[in-house]
Amino acid sequence: MSKVLHHLREVARRKLYPDLGYSSMFAYCTDELKYSPDQAGRRISACRMLATLPEIEKKLDRGELNLTVLGLAKSYIKENNLTLPEQRQLLDEIANKTKREVGR
Repeated sequence: MSKVLHHLREVARRKLYPDLGYSSMFAYCTDELKYSPDQAGRRISACRMLATLPEIEKKLDRGELNLTVLGLAKSYIKENNLTLPEQRQLLDEIANKTKREVGR
C-alpha cells in the first residue's frame, strides 16, 4: 500500500496527471488506475496525510492501520483542528482497531 501512496504522492507533487490526460488526481485514479470512486478517495486522502505524517507508512505496511480507518481519522482531525502531536497520538490510539471501534 505504501508504494501506491508514494506513487500517488509523486504524481500529485509533480502535477503529472494533466500531462497524462487527466483533469485531476481523482480522474487519474479512477480512469487510469481503475479504482472505484471510494477507493480513489481513500488513497488520495491517505497520500496527503502521508506528507505530514510519514509514520503512517509503517503502520499501513504492518497492518496496524487501513485506508478506511485513516479516512475516519482524517475527518476527526479536520473537524477538531488537531495539532501535529495530537494527530500522532490519535494514530497511535486507533492502531489495530476496526472501523467500528474507531467510529464510536
